[in-house]
Amino acid sequence: MQKLKSKVQAKPKRWLAVLLAAVVLAALLPVTMITAFAAPPQGLAAGATITVQPQGGVFPAGGDFTLSVEAEREAVAGGDLQYEWYSKADEENPIADDTSELTVSEPGTYYVLVWSAGANNSLKSAEAKVIMTLDIPFKKNVEQGGDMAPGAETFGFELFDFGTPVNYELDAEINAPGGGSFDGNITLTLESIDDFWGLTDGGFKVREVQGAKAGWDYAEEEYFVTMEVGEMLNPIFTFYKVTGDEISEEDIVEEMLFINTYTEDNALFSITVLDDGNGTGAASAATAAAGTVIKLTATPNAGFEFDYWSTPQNYPDIVNDEFVMPGEDVTVTAHFKPVVTEPTDTDPTEPDPTDTDPTDPEPTDTEPTEPDPTDPEPTEPDPTDRPTDRPTTAKPTEPTPQTGDNVNMMVWLLSGGAALLLFGVFTFSKKRKVQD
Repeated sequence: MQKLKSKVQAKPKRWLAVLLAAVVLAALLPVTMITAFAAPPQGLAAGATITVQPQGGVFPAGGDFTLSVEAEREAVAGGDLQYEWYSKADEENPIADDTSELTVSEPGTYYVLVWSAGANNSLKSAEAKVIMTLDIPFKKNVEQGGDMAPGAETFGFELFDFGTPVNYELDAEINAPGGGSFDGNITLTLESIDDFWGLTDGGFKVREVQGAKAGWDYAEEEYFVTMEVGEMLNPIFTFYKVTGDEISEEDIVEEMLFINTYTEDNALFSITVLDDGNGTGAASAATAAAGTVIKLTATPNAGFEFDYWSTPQNYPDIVNDEFVMPGEDVTVTAHFKPVVTEPTDTDPTEPDPTDTDPTDPEPTDTEPTEPDPTDPEPTEPDPTDRPTDRPTTAKPTEPTPQTGDNVNMMVWLLSGGAALLLFGVFTFSKKRKVQD
């Protein structure tokens, strides 16, 4: 009975131990799950490779900017890729996870941790700087206060008396092409959300930088600016025109207006035209206001022609005998050069073919006259009239040129007579030889 009682009393203790173990396991289970899904510790393989790093950029206040990263899971790793985005301003708490993209509306520096679910380490991306620009609007009026119209001019602005120190870069210029009314922006570049919120603490003042260009009266207006923040960090400005030491709601204006006046009078400047002594020069006016187009005229002396214009300082530029009058006196000089006559390129005179060389003797023999084509052709002599023996070696007399029918007849008669005479001489000589 004693042993049975001990066994019965032991069962409640065993069930109590099991119950206690279950309670401990239930308490440890959330911690185990949190540890399993938290970012893996640094120092071991992440099982992932970042192929495209996040790139920073610029966005306007009230807008946003999207960062993105591209990664690949290594073949040896298992599970999906995991992401956690952080801001350098708070590296203890991630601002987004389970996404390869992050859209931000605050300036700052951001990075992302990437790893494979089966790995025990994460891979940190490059840091990406996101910059915010903040535009403060204003209006610029340029007015004419003298005889001359205002020309193009650049005006600058400055910010001062901040309630809280702020780090920023300033772009505060406006280029006015002349007289008129123009809208502009004073642009602040902010790299930190703390600097953005600093603008809301105590406000700041704005004024125009006083330039030193002649003829300009620069704006003397000064404004106090406060900023509130709406949805999506959209800035809301309130402008106070500073008229004294105290600022009240009565000084609130709709916009910051800066007025500049150009007071330059339309002064006249002299024009002097000189020459080099080989001609004269003249200008279309002896005096002119700045901006007037002046026409120059050059008249050369006999034997000269215009060459070029010159000025002491090579200013102003003279183009096509004209220049634009600057705001100062001008002296120009006309230069001339001798007229050069180009020689005429002609062929040397050919000798007259009818002229005879004076050194050559005058020919005495005249060319035989060509027979008249109307005269009948001469009749060939009868071959029977020719002597049968060898003729003498005497050279026959050249026939006289024929001039008509009578001349031809005389020639033939003389020729026949000569033939008979020769024939008789030949016969007589032959008979003497026979007798001998």
